[in-house]
Amino acid sequence: MQNLVMGQVASGMVIGRDEDVQPTTVTIDLARINHVLGTELSLDTVSDIFKTIGLSNGRC
Repeated sequence: MQNLVMGQVASGMVIGRDEDVQPTTVTIDLARINHVLGTELSLDTVSDIFKTIGLSNGRC
């Protein structure tokens, strides 16, 4: 990559965000999810998607 951009490689490590992030609760219902996405997903499907990406949906 250095050759492509004619740059210089820096040493060390870059930290994009160095702070303690706490979990946040977001409340949303199935109708809103389907409205925003333009879908007709079932509650079980949304629950499976949330589990797959590491989110808890209150039903897990």
